[in-house]
Amino acid sequence: MIFIWKFVQTFRSLMKKLNYLFLLFILTIASCSKKDKAPVVAPEPNKPQVNEIQKKAPYVILISLDGYRYDYTKKYRPLNIQTFIKGGVEAEGIIPVYPSLTFPNHYSLVTGMKSENHGIVQNKFYDPKRDETYHFMKATGKDGSWYTGEPLWKTAMKQGLKTASFFWVGSDAKGNHPDFWRRYDGRVAKDKRVDQVLDWLKLPLGERPNFITLYFSEVDSRGHKYGPDSPEVARAVMNVDSAIGRLMDGLEEVNLPVNVIIVSDHGMQQLYKDKVVYLDDYLKDTTGVRIVGGGAHTNLYIPNKETRNKVYKILKNVDHISVYKKEEVPEHFGYKNNIRIGDLTVSTHAPYYLIKSRASGREPKGATHGFEPLKTPSMNGIFYAKGPNFKSGLKIKAVENIHVYPMILEILGLKLNHKIDGKAEVLRPILVD
Repeated sequence: MIFIWKFVQTFRSLMKKLNYLFLLFILTIASCSKKDKAPVVAPEPNKPQVNEIQKKAPYVILISLDGYRYDYTKKYRPLNIQTFIKGGVEAEGIIPVYPSLTFPNHYSLVTGMKSENHGIVQNKFYDPKRDETYHFMKATGKDGSWYTGEPLWKTAMKQGLKTASFFWVGSDAKGNHPDFWRRYDGRVAKDKRVDQVLDWLKLPLGERPNFITLYFSEVDSRGHKYGPDSPEVARAVMNVDSAIGRLMDGLEEVNLPVNVIIVSDHGMQQLYKDKVVYLDDYLKDTTGVRIVGGGAHTNLYIPNKETRNKVYKILKNVDHISVYKKEEVPEHFGYKNNIRIGDLTVSTHAPYYLIKSRASGREPKGATHGFEPLKTPSMNGIFYAKGPNFKSGLKIKAVENIHVYPMILEILGLKLNHKIDGKAEVLRPILVD
């Protein structure tokens, strides 16, 4: 037994020595191989990775002053906006897509597409294929599957840039978000919105967004309620002017190559109580007719061809409106090749206003938009731009809003990889060579 015990102890000692020698051999081999290979350096904890496009790209802030008509700056003389214009580019106006409504036009600005192509054909519309109605204030407005076309923040993200949005149509829709975003809440103070944009620009390179959107609704809401010539609109213009001043002051401290573009989605048309079209004065029987919209723009969904032709014949003889079958819609509208567009489109002639039923007791008041842009100058909005990539002291003719998207792509050094309606060459002359 003593012999066996000694044998076991000797065996264990031998195995320990062999293990040590084997480990020493492995370490020696590894050490030799490292002489010809650079060591792998792990990234510092929490330090963002920076790609080449982030190192080179400037910054763009796209600001929407909803409902800010093309002549408000001359009319109300906001100090900060006037100062902004002097150092940059001013267009005589920005021409919205048809219909000149908030949701179609905000999405056109960030996709470069007319409404028939990006799918948001009205603030509220019916989709026969889904058998469902989209409404910008309901759950459908937050469902990304309704939005076609590629918004600018998605294009930038695909190519390596960070993006952010403090409100924009589609930015808070599920599956359609930028890197940083806020669910729309009109109660958020304008200064808080501006300060968040400035904070995003203070993030470290690699996390800092190169493209940011910012939105203010006050001018639009006051225009609807009180009209474009009211003191309430004048005060709203001064309020957003204050926000622009706060932003521009903050950008001086940030000290980055930031380009600021100020636009609006549409203008505003004064309404009058005696200039109204009541649809039921002419269309007595609406069986088989789905009516969506009203005011300046209405879609009629009428799947039955016989009913459709009957309704068309009636409305064709009504004063102060134009009615179009899909195949008749003027090409420049960009408003025929989408299932979501009504079988008949009714365009009201400004300053008239269409109301479905006289019995509703409704009457026109305040102001509205949605009219044909090329026939209604009051629908034009604003385009101002300033920054290191823009020429200074330049004034240009009114420009269609679909050309803003390709211009921003060029500023950021991004590629256009899909078909759009906008053209880069339209606004290229306002950029520094």
